[in-house]
Amino acid sequence: MRLAQFIDEQIFYRLPTGVYFFFHFLSLLVLFLRRVVFGGVLRRDKSKSHKEYNDTKQVHDTFDSPYQQNILMGLYKGKLTKMTYRQAREVSLRPLYKMIEDRLKKQKKLKVIEIGCGAGFNLILLHRKFGDRLQLYGMDYAGRRVQRAKEQLGGHANLHTGSITEQTKYGENEFDIVFSSHCLEQIPHYLPCAIREMARITKKDIMLMEPAFSLANPAQKLYLIVSDFVTVMKEVLEESDLKLRSIHPNAVSPNPLNKSGVFILEKA
Repeated sequence: MRLAQFIDEQIFYRLPTGVYFFFHFLSLLVLFLRRVVFGGVLRRDKSKSHKEYNDTKQVHDTFDSPYQQNILMGLYKGKLTKMTYRQAREVSLRPLYKMIEDRLKKQKKLKVIEIGCGAGFNLILLHRKFGDRLQLYGMDYAGRRVQRAKEQLGGHANLHTGSITEQTKYGENEFDIVFSSHCLEQIPHYLPCAIREMARITKKDIMLMEPAFSLANPAQKLYLIVSDFVTVMKEVLEESDLKLRSIHPNAVSPNPLNKSGVFILEKA
């Protein structure tokens, strides 16, 4: 276990949540100033990150592996809480479950695609919960992760390798729901392109479970800036042709410093 992870899980877990964020704000501020004063750069250059994506991480993992039962310290309803990776994932998907359940009251089947599906864990949970009522699709830039998703999902989802920052093979208005979960955070320089393509392929609904800078506290905002994650999601969405119906915090943030929000949009 890394020292920082040990400190978070064994020390800060026992202290008030505010102490955790105060400590991390100070440490991130030091990193921020060091980059400005000594490094000459404020942020890491991720303008080409999606072209150099390292898809070796986590491809060895499977949905039912012991790794998914490892304990992490996440943020649940504003408080530091210990939970497993599996628990954090299932709680984070609750807003999507509700959207799907509401749509299934009006139509028998839905066509749903996940952008940045990785090894397919979210799609597995969706299939287990809704079965054949969902026609599942997924895409990811990392070919090795897509291959692992195919191995785990079998014929229960249609998967392919590709980038949402470019026009995909899908037709206009093809999907009932398009969603992403902490995928777009990695491509701040290409966010408008990704949003335009997601808008093109959805019939109506989009759900983004991504960092919410506008809802973050000072430590979380500084973390997003230093990490060069998306900080202008709300602004980009408001400038798009989509209708931003709501923004609210997700109940769980597996990384307490990466404030997870739920952005619900619909095509005008």
